[in-house]
Amino acid sequence: MAEKSLPDGVEVGSWQIALQGSVVGNRMIAGKNQVGYTGDMPTITAIANNDTPISAVGMAGFSQGQQCNLAAVPTDSNAGSAQDIGGGTWGVTTGACTHRFMLRMAEQEGLEFNIKDQGINSILAGVRQGNLAVGFGWEPTMTRLVQQEGKGEFLLSGAPYNVPDAAGIIMPDSIIKDSPEVAKAWMKAELEAKHIMRTEPQRAVDLVAQEQEISDFDRQVLEDVMYTSLEINPDVKRLDFVTDYEAVGPAGTLLKENGPQYLKSQGFIQEIPGSDRYNVDPLNSAVEELSGEVNWTPAGGMNNGSNSSA
Repeated sequence: MAEKSLPDGVEVGSWQIALQGSVVGNRMIAGKNQVGYTGDMPTITAIANNDTPISAVGMAGFSQGQQCNLAAVPTDSNAGSAQDIGGGTWGVTTGACTHRFMLRMAEQEGLEFNIKDQGINSILAGVRQGNLAVGFGWEPTMTRLVQQEGKGEFLLSGAPYNVPDAAGIIMPDSIIKDSPEVAKAWMKAELEAKHIMRTEPQRAVDLVAQEQEISDFDRQVLEDVMYTSLEINPDVKRLDFVTDYEAVGPAGTLLKENGPQYLKSQGFIQEIPGSDRYNVDPLNSAVEELSGEVNWTPAGGMNNGSNSSA
């Protein structure tokens, strides 16, 4: 989709998928990728780095804790509420969105816990094998565990605790400043993709399912991750297809304030990213140009009454 908007002589060289955002952030810092789609905490970590100037130019999506702030228990667990996992061994990836959610949830519930710092694959294995009281993880791997494999059950999400999550879009400043037409073109493609996600769900799922790296995920898993509310939060939308974090108050608070404060307090970043690390100019230019080319409104925000504190 980006190819039709990119300037002559510029093309998408390769598209690499990693189901853990820190991998993408590290590639960006190393100069191996020019555009990155990462979770909220890896987005902040990337733009806070002191080696390669990187900016957050938009969001890939936003939810009320339905994408990254998830907890699952083994299928034979007797846990039916947060209180039932108190004192147990909890699997989590420190520095990730799941860790921030876990700490907020434990504080609100007044729970003690034994933390096991692991990567997502080890966490999933711990839930499958019953070695963890609970595992904290993100989509789409959590729904595959629960729905496709039948090896876990969802217990908690961020919604009841008012802890949302987001996915960021990041670019190096070298692209934004030296090749603004490329940055704008990419964001135009992003807005068009969001329009398809909003208005043509089945086409969107078909496109996602073409990715080789997630070919072992059932199509229904990919569809439900985007469009079907969790049974534990039936009244909460699974995902908002929004792009402008400036237009979504809780998203801006998460990416600019609460997220950076958490990462700094835990020692994952040295300094809070400055305001210059948040740059929606390419998005605004894309919206302006696209508005004159399509018969739909390429808005990047949303109006769903969200009141989360992020």
